This record gives sequence, structure tokens and C-alpha cells, in this order.
Amino acid sequence: MIIRNYILLIFISVFMLNGCRLMSQPEKVFTGTKNKRASDLYNQSAVLMMEGRNAEAEQLLIKAIKEDSNYVDAYLRLSSIYYKQGNTDLERKQYEKVLQIQPKLDGVYFNYAHLLMRVKEYQKSIEYFKRFLQFENISDNFYKKALQNIRICEYRDSMIKHPVPFNPVNLGSGINSELDEYWPAMTADEQYLFFTRKLDQYPEAKLDYYRYNEDIFYSTNINNVWQPAIKLPPWLNEVDKNEGAITISPDGKYLLFTICSDEKDFGYGICDIYISEFINNEWQPAKNLGPPINTSAKETQPSISFDGKTIYFSSNRGGTLGKLDLWKSTRNEDGSWSVPENLGPEVNGPENEQSPFIHPDNQTLYFSSESRLGMGASDLYVATLKNDGKFGNVRNLGYPINSEKDEISLFVSAMGDKALFASRREGGNGGLDIYSFSIPAHLRPKPVCYLKGIVYDKETRNPLGAAFELIDLETGKTIIKSTSDGKTGKFLIAIPAGKNYLINASRQGYLFYSDNLSSKGLQSSAFEKRIPMTPLKAGESVVLNNIFFDFDKATLKPESYVELNKVIDFLNFHTTAKVEISGHTDNYGDDAYNQKLSENRAKAVYDYLVNTGKINPSRLSYKGYGETKPIGPNDTEEGRAKNRRTELKVISI
Repeated sequence: MIIRNYILLIFISVFMLNGCRLMSQPEKVFTGTKNKRASDLYNQSAVLMMEGRNAEAEQLLIKAIKEDSNYVDAYLRLSSIYYKQGNTDLERKQYEKVLQIQPKLDGVYFNYAHLLMRVKEYQKSIEYFKRFLQFENISDNFYKKALQNIRICEYRDSMIKHPVPFNPVNLGSGINSELDEYWPAMTADEQYLFFTRKLDQYPEAKLDYYRYNEDIFYSTNINNVWQPAIKLPPWLNEVDKNEGAITISPDGKYLLFTICSDEKDFGYGICDIYISEFINNEWQPAKNLGPPINTSAKETQPSISFDGKTIYFSSNRGGTLGKLDLWKSTRNEDGSWSVPENLGPEVNGPENEQSPFIHPDNQTLYFSSESRLGMGASDLYVATLKNDGKFGNVRNLGYPINSEKDEISLFVSAMGDKALFASRREGGNGGLDIYSFSIPAHLRPKPVCYLKGIVYDKETRNPLGAAFELIDLETGKTIIKSTSDGKTGKFLIAIPAGKNYLINASRQGYLFYSDNLSSKGLQSSAFEKRIPMTPLKAGESVVLNNIFFDFDKATLKPESYVELNKVIDFLNFHTTAKVEISGHTDNYGDDAYNQKLSENRAKAVYDYLVNTGKINPSRLSYKGYGETKPIGPNDTEEGRAKNRRTELKVISI
């Protein structure tokens, strides 16, 4: 047989999958046979392949080749069968035999080079793509495709020659099962892990067709062992819907996830983003975030910033630069969400960008992309926030974190040293399992600390719900607003490192709690505090831990103003309360001198409050106590530091 359009025979299996076509070459190349028996067997194999009986077709083609060992078409058809079977060894042998018999088939060079890409023989693949490019009359489409594949091979070969450290560890049977587990998300203290598990269809769904169901589970870390996973309550895992692509806020208070449904009246689009809040030790029913985040398009895979002020997600809404783009929306002062903003061309490309994860440092974004050179169709990348407020400096996480398979999602711990991802690997529990690995140093985010603890009534010891604020003492900017749980009193907040902070806790009927927390010089750290709230009544006092003076003087430092403004807020809320500003010193130096210093410092605070014009002076008084009322030993530096303090004492309410 004389073939002009032989390329379609060669590429019918491989390139239809990739949406590609090769144009025929004008030169006549003989690929058939003059052996009637071989030709009949070849034609019979075509009928069997159309019926999906590839194994039988394979045997007929092998017989045809025995009749004519130079029958190129039979080898090519066998190669397509072995491609479908995933048998690269036998597929490869067919191409090599064809190239030996008939070296003028340009398409075979392309196909063979493509196979070499799949088996990671990148240098040899480059050689055969270059041979392909030497042919004349190659279509523009495949000429460009070959050049692109050469670039991919060069990139992947370089990546493999310069691997990054990678030693994934299976999280164990408490989380992983014979089913698929994926989309991990963890609280800042690494005590709770949430993930998606793919289940068989619910029998109670009573659908007339099969469909899988995705539900959300969580596990608790006890003594570094993940306990058996528990499914979240039914009001979060509905029978006829898929809940997945989850994220947990670092403080563990907000769970965001995607629900997809083919129901006609479901949500705003086929996939919408929902949010559930953890209140009184229980997850509340999820709420659709609604417009402008959710639209008639697809919104999925949310990630929330450490302060709860920004949501990142993937969507194919109007205005995308490719197929699925990454977007962000910020929370307004009234609690509503802003019109989402596209992250722009430095992040988004012509294909799919998915699975954004914003680290608690609020400056490092991890995501997956199909738009860049990579190890597979979809690789994991990291971008950092620039001075102009846009993300850039996009970097591939490297090989073997990225492989020839698709890497979709990644979660990075608050400490920044550990990542979680899902993968199918030998030795796993079955299907997709969740693994952890140590992130190479050059890919880590900025260090983040966290503070956790319990708020309780100082007298009854009962847990309390209280409002929290974390304020940067240098800028006066509120970094985080949160609450302790109303039932357990527990709280957890992520804290960017390298700053001095004021921690303020407040609750109606109680004196506010003030403390100082410094994360300067720390790479990452965990802080724990038990916070006693003092009932508001005459005679009670609170230490103002964020009042600072110049050494041996009564001059207030500017970083004291944040605390002083909180005192004003407190007095404006409790409009009948009268208070005394009390000054104290340690026992270092002369008694009379310390007495005078304490009085002057108490007066400096009093003057600041009065001079704002926001507090009636009749509600304020001040007094110095010198060294007469220590709260710590004066024979240690730590004890003396505690004794040098300013207090707010309630005179009457």
C-alpha cells in the first residue's frame, strides 16, 4: 500500500489524546505489505480494535508480522495498542523496528521522541525531536510542538540533575485508608488535620446512576500520632453533594471548602465556596459566601489568610487570563467581601492555575500551574509578595517534589518547615494517601509563631469566651482579631515573627487583660498562656504590660500609646468607672527616689489620658507606690522587671 496520510495512522492513539494533528508528507513512503495473508490479518485487526478487542487484535498483528517482518503498518498499529495498554517497553520496540525498516517516516520520530519523554530519557528524546525537525514540509503546529518538547526535555533533564531534598512520610492509618484521602489542611499548632476522603456512593442517596461522594474528615494529633479520623457532622457533609478542596484558618475557627452539585437550583454555579465557623466547641452549618465571590462560573479551592482578611481561590469566571485563574477577595470593615481581583499574569497563564495556599506569613503563596515548563502537566510553584502588593518571583518547587505525574495541592505548616500533600505511592494504605515532607530551606516561607491557651474567670476558674486583639506596638496596626471559644475558653492565633505585640483580651463585665509578646529574633516559636480575666469590681487591678518609659525617667515611649488608647476604650465602654493609675518600681536605688519616680510615671500616664480630652479628669487619679508593693522577687532580673510596672486599679464602678 502507498500511503500519503500515514501520519494519521501513526498518531491516531497518541495525538488524538493531545488534540494534535500532523500534516501528511508529500513524499510517497511504502509502509504496507505485498503478502496477502499479512494484509488480511491486518484488516481483521482493525475490526477487532473498533470493537474494543485489542488483545485479540494484538495477536493477529503479531501473526501478520510473522508473515512479513517488514510490515510497517502492523508495527505501528501494535504500537498504538501498547500505548493504550501502558506497555512502554513493547511500544518502544515497535517504533525502533519501524525506524530500522523505514527511516523516512517523520511521524515515527516524533512519536518515538514523545515516548522517550515519558520514560524520562530526555537527552535521547531531544535527539529524536531534532531529527524530526530535519524533515521538510512539517506542519507549523508540530514544528512548534517539537521545539516546545525540546525545551521541556532540557528543563526536566536539568531538574533531575539538580534534585531538591525530598523524603515523604506517610501520616499513618489514623488518616489514610484504602480509599483516597487528599486536600490536607492543618491548624497552626499542628494538632488538628482536616482532609477530604472520597467515599462510595451513599446508599441512602438512591440515585439511578453511580457517583462517588467526597466528605470532610478530621484527625487529632496526640503524642505525635494522628488518631482515627472522624467525619464532620452531617450538616457539613451532605448526602447528595461533594464537599472538598478544604482549608482551615490558622486559628482553627473557620473552615472553608467547596461544594459541587449538579442540582438545578444549587448555589450560584456548579461549584461554590462555603464557610463554617467553630463556635462553642462545635462547627456551625456552612454558609454560601455568595456574591461577589461566588458566581455562575466555577469557584473552588479556597485559602484564607492568617488574619481572616483575604480569601484566595481558583475560578474560571469572566476576566480570567487562561482557563482557571487564581483570584483574591478582601474582607471589608462591615464584614462583606470585595469584588475579587485577578492575581495577574505573573501568576496566571493560558492554562489552569489551581489550589492556592497562602501561608500565615501572608507573603508566600503556593499553587499549582499547567502554564509553565514543569516536570508534569501540573507542577507546584511558590510565589512571594512584592513591594507593589502583587505576587511574583514564581519558582518551581523542584524535582522530585514535582514529578511526571500531576501535583495539585500543597499545605505548608505555620512553622514553615513541613508540607503536606497527597500521592499514590508504594507502601501506602491504598489510593491517594496524605504524606508530609520537610520543605527545602530555599522554598520556605517567612517564620511564623503562634500563641495558644485558655481564657478563664480568675475567681471561678470557669472557661470564658473573650475578644482578642494582636496589635503591632511599633505601628499601632491591629494584626489579628479573634475570640476564645465560649465553651472551652481555648484560643489559637498565628503571629508573624520579628515584631513586638500587645495582646488585649476583653469581655463585658471584666477588666481587660494586657500582655506583651515579643517575637523579635525568633525564627518560629510556640507560646502558651493561661489568661485570667478579673471580674470588674472596686479594688481589682490589671497590670498595663505595654507601658514603657525611657530609662530612669518618666517619659513615655511612643509604643506605649497603643496600650493607653486601649485604656481609653475601656473607660469609654464602662462610663461610670473611676480608676487610679498606680506606679511601681523595684528596690534598686534610694527609697525616696523610687517613690518620686513611681509618682512621676503614674502622672505621665494620667496626663496622657486627660490630654486626649476623651476622659473626664474626675474619673481619674494617680498615685506612686515606689518599691512597697512588689509582685516578684527583687533578687532576680526577672522579678525586678515585674515589679517595675504601671497598673490600672478600679476605685468604683
